[in-house]
Amino acid sequence: MRLSHALAVALFVIGFASPVIAQNKPAQCFDTCEPDPTSGSYSATYAVRPQSKNARAGSSILSRPTPIPLPDGHLPPPLPGSESYSYAIPIVSLPGRNGLDVNLTLFYNSAVWTVDTVNSTATFNADRDFPSYGFRLGYGLIEAPPTGQTSYTLTEPDGSQRELRLISGTYLSVDSSYIDWTPSTLLLRRKDGTRWTYQQVTGATTFYRPIKIQDTNGNFISITYGTATGADKQAIATITDTVNRVVTFTYDTSATPRLQTITVAPPL
Repeated sequence: MRLSHALAVALFVIGFASPVIAQNKPAQCFDTCEPDPTSGSYSATYAVRPQSKNARAGSSILSRPTPIPLPDGHLPPPLPGSESYSYAIPIVSLPGRNGLDVNLTLFYNSAVWTVDTVNSTATFNADRDFPSYGFRLGYGLIEAPPTGQTSYTLTEPDGSQRELRLISGTYLSVDSSYIDWTPSTLLLRRKDGTRWTYQQVTGATTFYRPIKIQDTNGNFISITYGTATGADKQAIATITDTVNRVVTFTYDTSATPRLQTITVAPPL
């Protein structure tokens, strides 16, 4: 399946966005520019990201957005207090075994600035969007806490943030989602029984991306990532499910590779 012309044009144009200077160190430009986690002021920005005023998205984890978008693609009103606008474009929908579906939705949210009212700062793209500012397509990531913080941050596929707080030796979500995270094994467990296995991103020691999602019956979704410079953190290369359907992502060869096509191959 090929991306729609309008979406492809949007991704192409956004890919030319200029580098942005953030915090008190230059921004890091991978797939998009983002703040430097070694910056002296980054810890304060990290701490306010899960707060309601910076909240984004709010749909389910692996299924289509909930509630279902209106016919024109719009979602219901944004999260209270976030002052953000959301839009969702379904890309791939493959029903799987036992409800472990391969559903990919391109989520857009206008809240590209993270606001810290205590320190009177606004940080651009602190949520590390991919494939570009405001857009998310994939399975999210986990970030280790910077100096001065103890909680990990889980970014869901739709861009919503969850704090994973250290409680009695275990990292637990604090928003009634009943998630626990074990950094030593890179395993995240959800209340529905699914187990998400992560890997550390090469060259980015504070970032972890999911490589396998498995349910209680052994059904799974495996994810691999691209290795091209500039697209080696969140850029998915392939997604494979239990029945051996393969979703393949292709990118152009520019300095910051842009997503070109998504194709689905049925099992042999």
